[in-house]
Amino acid sequence: MKSSDKAIQIDPNDYHAYVARGGGYSNLGQSQNAIDDFDRAIQIDPDKASAYFGRGLHYTRLGQSQNAINDYTKAIQIGLDNNFMALAYEGRGIAYGISGQYQTAIDDFDRALQIDPKKASAYFYRGIAYSSLGQYQTAISDFTKVIEIDPDDASAYVARGLAYEGLGQLQNADADETMACSLDSDWC
Repeated sequence: MKSSDKAIQIDPNDYHAYVARGGGYSNLGQSQNAIDDFDRAIQIDPDKASAYFGRGLHYTRLGQSQNAINDYTKAIQIGLDNNFMALAYEGRGIAYGISGQYQTAIDDFDRALQIDPKKASAYFYRGIAYSSLGQYQTAISDFTKVIEIDPDDASAYVARGLAYEGLGQLQNADADETMACSLDSDWC
């Protein structure tokens, strides 16, 4: 962050320095400082997507779902490379899910998966949204896909176990709980 601080001292209108420092604050878990830097970057150049994307991430972390949705939408409209576009759809889907808009969240996870079909986290969050809608069998398919991509993801076993439980398949639920516990003692 020292190089970003120095760049900002030299040029207080350096968009990239504010985005970089905002990313540094992000890595430190300092959401409000990150948002402040992303705000400044957007003031400098409102036609670049990366600051909207970063600010959307922090609005999500702070539970400000509508602000996150707005920022991810703006980043998507401006355009990002494919990796960040998939992340933007996923991030917006998470914000929609937090706000209880599960079908809209699923639509965004679908878009993320069209861009990156091996994105385990998008399958996971889509599975959570399906579970929230009581569509447990579809959720199980998504959690199974996460496990195929990353067999050591204990949280996917826990989530799939809960979906099995929702269907009354307690033996499968217990098997997934046992597997999750064997992978990560925090789930025991």
